[in-house]
Amino acid sequence: WTEKTGVSKFGEYTGNGSSDGPVVSCGFRPAMVMIKWYESVNTSESWHMYDNKRGGNPNNTVLFPDATADEESPSDRYIQFTSDGFQLKSSGQAINRSGAKFVFMAWAATFTAGDLKALYTANLPAPTVKDGSEYFNTILWAGDNANPRTLTGVGFQPDWVWLKDRTQSTNHRLVDAVRGAGNTLKSNNTSSETSSEVAGTITAFTSDGFTVEGTSTVEGVNLSGDNFVAWNWLAGGSGSSNTNGTITSTVSVNATAGFSIVQFDGTGANGSIGHGLGVAPSFIVAKSKTHADNWFVYHSAIGANGYIMLNQQAGTDSPNSTVWQNVSPTSTVFYASTGGYNDSGDTIIAYCFAEVEGYSKFGSYTGNGSSNGPFVYTGFKPAWLMVKKNAASTDWKIYDTGREPYNVVSARLAANTSASELSGNAQEIDFVSNGFKFRGTNGDQNSSGTFYYVAF
Repeated sequence: WTEKTGVSKFGEYTGNGSSDGPVVSCGFRPAMVMIKWYESVNTSESWHMYDNKRGGNPNNTVLFPDATADEESPSDRYIQFTSDGFQLKSSGQAINRSGAKFVFMAWAATFTAGDLKALYTANLPAPTVKDGSEYFNTILWAGDNANPRTLTGVGFQPDWVWLKDRTQSTNHRLVDAVRGAGNTLKSNNTSSETSSEVAGTITAFTSDGFTVEGTSTVEGVNLSGDNFVAWNWLAGGSGSSNTNGTITSTVSVNATAGFSIVQFDGTGANGSIGHGLGVAPSFIVAKSKTHADNWFVYHSAIGANGYIMLNQQAGTDSPNSTVWQNVSPTSTVFYASTGGYNDSGDTIIAYCFAEVEGYSKFGSYTGNGSSNGPFVYTGFKPAWLMVKKNAASTDWKIYDTGREPYNVVSARLAANTSASELSGNAQEIDFVSNGFKFRGTNGDQNSSGTFYYVAF
C-alpha cells in the first residue's frame, strides 16, 4: 500500500494509558484500522484489527491477524471511529500503554478521492437522463387497414414522429407538434409539406402515441400485410416565441434531453435563430416546408464551414460558408446564411440536438473495412443509430433496437431513400453497453474513410 489522501493512512502514535486516549487524525472516517505495539520490550501483543461492520462505536470487537484466536471483545481495548480518524478509548496496554509507540494502518469508509471510489451504484454521479425511453422511443405495428388507427406504447406524448413502412418502398413521413399533426415532410426527397390524409399521415398526437389515417396503397401508414416503425422524440409541445436571434422563432424545447423543434420565416439574408437549448447544438437538420428544397444538416464533426444533406447520398460540401455562415452554433442561437435553407418568403423547420451525457452522442469514426470493425464509444447502449459516410453514393443508414433487439443488428432503413427494410449483406453492428461495434465490411458503414453518426 501507498498512502492516498482521503483513502488510506499509515502512521504511529504514542499511548497515554488513559480512557481519554490519543486522537489520531487520518483525514477521513475509517472503515478499518489495524494497530500494533512495535517496541522491542514487548513482543507478545498481537496486531488488533477493528472495522465498522463488527461491534459498535466505541468498538472493542477485535480480530488478531497474527493469531489463530477467535474474535474477542476485551473491556480494556476500545477505539472510537471519528469523522477525521479514531481515538483510543481505553487504557489497555495492547493498544494504549503510556509512553509506548504504536503503528497503525487505516482505510476510509467513504473515499473522497474521485478516481478511487468504490465501483458501485451509490458512488456513480446522477445521470441527467436516467431512462432514455422517457425521451426517445421506438414502436412497431403490423398494418390492419383500420382508418383511423391509434398507436400506443410510446410512453409519452411525442412531439416529433418519424414513420416508415418497412415492407414497401414508400416515403418516410415526419410530423411534429410545431407544424401540427397532419402536416408531413419526407426525409428522402425535397418536396414541400403536405397534409393529405389520403396519402397517409399522422393526424393527432395522444398521451401515449399518435393516430394515423390514410387509404393510399402507395403511401400507406397502416396497410394490411405491411410492417411499420415509428421513432418518437419528446420536445415541449407546440412551442412558444423565441427572440434570442435576429430572426424570431417558435421553439418547442426539452432542455433535459437536448432537443428542440424550431420554426421561423426565412429572410433571404444572414441571420441568427434562437433554439432554446441553453447549450450549443451538435446536430441540426433544417428544411423549408414551403417549397421543394434539400434537408441541410449541421454536424459538429463537420463544423460550420460545411454541410451535408439528409435527402442525398452526396458527401460533405466543405468548405462552404453559404449555409451556416461558417459560424458555429452558440448556447442560444444557430446561424442561417443568404444561401441554403433561409429563402425569403419560406417557412423553415429545424430539428436541433445537443449532446446529453448518457443519452445522445454525435460524432465521427474511421472505418477499416474489416469484420473486426471499429468500436465507437458513446457512453450508453444505443437504441437508435444513424450513420453516413463522407462520400458520394452512400446512404444514411438507420438501425434501432426496436426492430432488432438482439445482436448482431443488421435491419436498416435509409433516411434518404424510400426503399424498404434490408438486413444482412455485411452491414452488421453490435450495440454494446457503452457504444457500438461494427461487424460488417460494407462500404456504407465500415469501409476506409470518415463516417458521421447520430446516436440516442
